[in-house]
This record gives sequence, structure tokens and C-alpha cells, in this order.
Amino acid sequence: MVSWPRLRTVVLVGAWGMSACVKGASPPPPPPAPPPLRTDLAVPPSETAPTFHPGETSESGEARFFPGADSARSPRARKATAVLLFAPPGSRVEDGALSSVSKLRLQPLVCSLAGKLGVGARCGEAMPARVKVRLTAAGGVLDLEELELERSTDKFRDEAGHKVYPPPYGPACCMYNTCVGKTVPYYPKDSHDGFVLTTDKTILAVWPADAEIDLSVFAPGRSEEVKLSDGPWTRAPEAATALQVSQAVLFRGRRYASLSASAMGHGLFADGGGGWQLVLNEMGVREYLLLAAADLDGDGRPELVVYSRWANDYGLHVLGGDPPKSIYSFSCGNI
Repeated sequence: MVSWPRLRTVVLVGAWGMSACVKGASPPPPPPAPPPLRTDLAVPPSETAPTFHPGETSESGEARFFPGADSARSPRARKATAVLLFAPPGSRVEDGALSSVSKLRLQPLVCSLAGKLGVGARCGEAMPARVKVRLTAAGGVLDLEELELERSTDKFRDEAGHKVYPPPYGPACCMYNTCVGKTVPYYPKDSHDGFVLTTDKTILAVWPADAEIDLSVFAPGRSEEVKLSDGPWTRAPEAATALQVSQAVLFRGRRYASLSASAMGHGLFADGGGGWQLVLNEMGVREYLLLAAADLDGDGRPELVVYSRWANDYGLHVLGGDPPKSIYSFSCGNI
């Protein structure tokens, strides 16, 4: 069972490393040899459970990248202007302690501006300085359906990259040596005086809180409804490939498949009826996770939110149109 995202208020967090050595202890037995990598894509029902990377579980691993459902109970209506915001999973729970703490930060991804589609900073510029948003199923400690946010009034200084963002702007994300992109970040209104609101799971938010944007949220793993045996990746030579479809989704008649560990490279594929097409394929990305779909401008063509998973960081794409293509993106992955 996948848990809801856990929002929490943190006052103080500390961690101490601990190790032990036992003199004369016998060395542990060698680990068993890994099973051979599969090269077929016939997925029996017993193998449709979510897949995780070594050392990960459904609580701490890949499931945490997926937001909960848009299940807030408030009445909704179509709005000419509406914004979808995003916060990545900031902290993780390891051995009962938070390994890191980062203040909850939501940034606009895609929006409808007077009925026309917009992306990125333009969406934030259309929002007031203080807003109330609807959250995807937060549950956990605070059990929040709505949250008040505000823009920062301080400059953001990228010390490593020697850049300054005047308020209300900030970078889309930061890595060890610089920050990239430009957005209008929003923070919980009452995060001050030592209290920091954090989450260890991806959260999506909608402004206005009662705006209907037809938001659907996906899950990790492979759906039994998705036929995979006709994919172009099946034609790769068996000796040169280790095929792994990490996620397969059927949405509004279109098939989506995320492929990793392949001689063809990783990639996100889509099929709207005319055959599989490669939609995303960036060098360095380990896999793509299809998080959610919405229709902010009400044109019947969904906007897709795709998480790019790097070895040491992440990136994000918003796909739009038919066939889908990237209309907004940023990335802090560098390995």
C-alpha cells in the first residue's frame, strides 16, 4: 500500500553517524548472484507491481516521487485563469530520522491565462502575492487539503553561480555548482520562527483552490491494460540490450511507456494510435516518471507532468499538444 505524502512541521533536526566493529567476526557470506536481466516484455499479472531501485522500498523509494490524488472535497468550477504548482520530495525518512530538511517550496509549472496556455514564471506572475491553494492528497501528520502560500520578498543569492534573483523571482532548481532557470516560488505563509513545513513526497497544488483543471495523478509500475510487446525496443538485439519498462500508463486512449536500461537508451514513449513514438530522451537521465495529467485550458488535450530522474538530482518536463512534446522544462541533473 502506498502511503500519502507526509507533510510535517520540523523544529530541530540532528543526526549522528554510528558504526561498530566486532573483532574476530566471520565475514558475511557473499551476496547471491543477480538473476539474469529479462529481454522479453510479456508482463504477467504477478509482475505488474511497482519496481524500485536497489535499497529502496515502496515507502522510501520510487513511490515517494508520485503525488497523491486530487481528492480535496471543496466545490470546484472552471476558471479562466488557473495554475498548477509543483514541489519535489525534499526530505527522506531513513532509519527513523530525516536525512535532510528543506523548506516546502512550490513553483508554477503550467497555467491557463485568460483561457490561453502559459508555463513557468508567467504563471507565477499572474498569481497574487498571497494565495490559497488546493493540495493533492497530503494526509499524514497535518492532513491538509488547502494551504496558504506567499511569495518571498527577499533576494535569492546563488553564491556558487554568482547570480542574484530579485524578488519575487528565484531559480527553478539548484545543483552543487549553480542554479538554473527562473520561476516565482511560493512558500507556506507561516513557515517562520524555527518551524519549517517539509514533505518527503511530491506534492501538486492548484490555484485558485476551487479551480477545476481535470487533474489525474498516476502511480508507479506497469498497468495490465498497456500492451508492450509491439514496442520498437523489442527489436533491439538480445545480446546488446537489457529491456526494462519501469512504468506503463493508459490515459485517454493513449499508451505511455518509460524505458530504462536499454541499448537504445532510456526514454519516454507514447502511442496515440499510430504506433509508438519517442517523446523524451536526454543523455544522463536514468528514467522518466509520468506523474500527472491536467487540462488547464480545457481544450481536451492534456498537459503532462514528467519527472526526470538523474543519479544525483532531478529535472521536470511539461508536455503538451498532440502528439505530446515538451513545452516547459528545467533540470538540475548533471550525472
